[in-house]
Amino acid sequence: MLPPVGTEVFRHFTAASLEGIQQHEVEEKDCPKPARDLEAGKPLPFIYGEPSPEHLNTPLEELDPHYQTQKTFLVLGKGNIVDRFNADPVCYLLSPLNPLRTVLGPFSLKWASVSLCLCRFVFIAIYSVEVIVKVMSRGFCVGKFTFLRDPWNWLDVMVVRKFSVLTTVPRILKIIPLIPGVCVCSLKKLIGVFVLTVLTLSFLALLGLEFFQGILRRKCIIIPPQPPNKTSDPDYYGYDTTTIYYLAGQFDPLLCGNSYDAGVCPEGFTCTSSLTNPNFGYTSYDSFGWSLLSMFRMMTQDFWDNLMQMTLRSAGKSHMAFFVFLVFPGCFFAVSLIVAAAAMASGEQEEARAAEARKKEEEFSQIEEETWRPSLFISVVHIRINVNMTRISTHDCYLCVSEVGHQRSCPACCYIMANLLLKWNCCGCWRWVKQRLNTVVMNPFFDLAIIICLIINIGFFATDHFPMSMDFAWHLIVANKVFTVIFTVEMVLKLVAMDPCNYFQVSWNIFDAIIVLVSLLELVMADVQGLSLLRIFRLLRVFRLARWWPCFHMFLKVTWTLLRALRNPALLLLTAFFTFTVVGMQMFKDDYKDHVCRISEHCQLPRWHMNDYFHTFILIFRVLCGSWIETLWDCMEVSGKALCLTFFLTVVVIGNLLVSLCSSVCPETGSSPGGVALDSRNTSPTPGAGSNSSL
Repeated sequence: MLPPVGTEVFRHFTAASLEGIQQHEVEEKDCPKPARDLEAGKPLPFIYGEPSPEHLNTPLEELDPHYQTQKTFLVLGKGNIVDRFNADPVCYLLSPLNPLRTVLGPFSLKWASVSLCLCRFVFIAIYSVEVIVKVMSRGFCVGKFTFLRDPWNWLDVMVVRKFSVLTTVPRILKIIPLIPGVCVCSLKKLIGVFVLTVLTLSFLALLGLEFFQGILRRKCIIIPPQPPNKTSDPDYYGYDTTTIYYLAGQFDPLLCGNSYDAGVCPEGFTCTSSLTNPNFGYTSYDSFGWSLLSMFRMMTQDFWDNLMQMTLRSAGKSHMAFFVFLVFPGCFFAVSLIVAAAAMASGEQEEARAAEARKKEEEFSQIEEETWRPSLFISVVHIRINVNMTRISTHDCYLCVSEVGHQRSCPACCYIMANLLLKWNCCGCWRWVKQRLNTVVMNPFFDLAIIICLIINIGFFATDHFPMSMDFAWHLIVANKVFTVIFTVEMVLKLVAMDPCNYFQVSWNIFDAIIVLVSLLELVMADVQGLSLLRIFRLLRVFRLARWWPCFHMFLKVTWTLLRALRNPALLLLTAFFTFTVVGMQMFKDDYKDHVCRISEHCQLPRWHMNDYFHTFILIFRVLCGSWIETLWDCMEVSGKALCLTFFLTVVVIGNLLVSLCSSVCPETGSSPGGVALDSRNTSPTPGAGSNSSL
């Protein structure tokens, strides 16, 4: 069943509409399924046309047949975004036709939820007013699409009740559904993979617990050791640090073992297992939890060689087989499984989008056939169905509706100015000069000369170094001026030969002109301090080789395609980055300041800490790059084990999942049929432009 289309379907929601809904209520089993294109939060499909201004930000009757028999009404906000409101009276007081609800409804759609925390009480007031506006416009809890039916609004109530950064940061996650190409529901398919990964790590952790329990407590003690005097600390046994053997520059004591192939103590020391574990006591196999953390560290390959070397020195070199035949294959299997599952989930999502796009195309063709009227000329100029998007973009569909069937032309003055400024045909002598210059610039040897100049210029770039003698620097300056003049002459000759109208129709010519103009600006302002940034534009001359080098041109197109494909996953990763940074700073800022002496001999903050936003940002970036175990030790020493383990493992798991998502996009984009294919219209010679190709 296809819904009605066209702008005539927009009708204001009135008292008669409400009475019609009450009279035609049917059982839920008889209702059609909701239309996916008309879900709340999605833009209005283009087949409905452009609604008039009087139909925007005002209650309208439902377009979806599923909701036409339910007490809801429609509101089209900015950008024709569909939103639904409950038609029941708000708190049994305000009817849906009440002027107050009519005003507050559209206002609640435009309310900014995420703001900078400049003043605590000001934003508490802002969020409080937001909650009141939503309740007054949507209703509190009775009926669909009311305030408490949205779980995000539960968090808003918590924010108003107790305002802090920790309660406002999750509101940032509300932008995730707005990012195109991100389907949170696809993460459900990864649950089985996570369970299997946890089982694999748990099996390895149990083996580590059986093989290496207590071995990392073995240290070299002076002979004979005194009997241990236990105190309230279970990890302290009364030994003085002066009796323990340390290697020069090492924070932890030297490990040892009692087996034939384990590490031995120096003369005068004996190996005993009555001291704490290394790394503040956080690296061990003494319990299932610490053994599982060690296996997770091996899987993420963070400082894994140090853990393996400590284990082999204490247990013996023969235990290398445990790592070679069990740990390494198991961890590699777990990581590969996660990456493969992320790639499969992304691929299934792309296939679902492609199938949905094909279905939309069929529905559009059917609707076009059913709604064709001879009295109205509808010319579909261009409709592009992009299978990589979740919907058909309204910016790629142009409908020209006219009673007479022709397009409006530009004023005559525009053509006069274009012919005067963009087409240089002054006299016969000038046209003769243009013809001769056109023969020169379109000659292949002219392009060959430019290519040779570019290669020589790149060679001069490569000879730049520091420090340089005055003579060598002077030669580089002269060479830069010479090449700038050469490329300027090239641009002028092509402008004269091709006219600006034809010259600027080629993308490569625009690129060349920008580089030349910036180079000339650099020469003019050479004596001005602080403009060294302009020198970077000279390096862009390297990319001009892609104009004549097909492999380089293909490489640039592939890179550009990958960057476009990664923009949505990268935006999601940046959102998670910002969230983790703010949460980490809020949770551990005071602990690093108050207990810094536990991790620093001079009671000064180390390089990696979370006392301010900048250092927290760098620390989170380091964690996402794979180096997280050492910062975890410091965090547990100043803030406690439970909170730090929860935070760091969450960052590592979610961060690696998002990085895997970005990695899975690259091969899919590279293998798409039309993702990186060269467009014949852009690579073929342009009429009147010789071998100039479009970027």
